[in-house]
Amino acid sequence: MDKDLITKHTPGPWAISKHCSTLVETSIGSRNICSAGGYTSNVTFELPTNEANARLIAAAPDMYNLLKELASLLWKPLDTEQLIDLSASAGNLLSKIEDED
Repeated sequence: MDKDLITKHTPGPWAISKHCSTLVETSIGSRNICSAGGYTSNVTFELPTNEANARLIAAAPDMYNLLKELASLLWKPLDTEQLIDLSASAGNLLSKIEDED
């Protein structure tokens, strides 16, 4: 088996649960990844921070993939199209984390 296909983390994509805005799970909802604040600590002043933490954690597999792509391109000359694609990927990822649909 190709070692590049094996990861030590639960494969993405990960998503925020439809049932709890601070719960991160696999995108098909079959496995919980983490709870960013838990069910009992989500008092009013903590909820926005917990939700932001959940978005950041849910984006981790996408961040990992983008970082791997960037690392593989560091020593290669890039053309304008590649730079535009990388910039768009980074922008989309930041929008996902910052909840700017």
